[in-house]
Amino acid sequence: MDRGPTPTPARTTDVGAVLRRARADVGSWTGVADLLGVPRRTVDGWRAGDAAPTAAQVRVLQDLARVAQRLRQLPTGRVPAGWWRLPCRALDGASPEDVLVVDGAGRVLDAIEHELDPGPVQR
Repeated sequence: MDRGPTPTPARTTDVGAVLRRARADVGSWTGVADLLGVPRRTVDGWRAGDAAPTAAQVRVLQDLARVAQRLRQLPTGRVPAGWWRLPCRALDGASPEDVLVVDGAGRVLDAIEHELDPGPVQR
């Protein structure tokens, strides 16, 4: 019986690249570990190739990259120091970091538009 073409395997995520981007966005390997709620040695093991993050952890790191990219697009000075960890009105008082981990990037990106992006200049 012909079952059609063999499905192509999904492209695997370059975990090393995702980890390096997260480290650049968060500022340290300890920060990456804290974001994911794992010990620093776990992240070190991923970097060494001894283990790999779960799909959910990779998703958080990819969402982090999306949020960080959007923040970099804002005019200099628009993002208050520590915004990432501060309570945010647009997130019902939760921090962007906590919402990202639980709900993904969508609500955090909306909060950026609501609280930080001044929008087009009015004349």
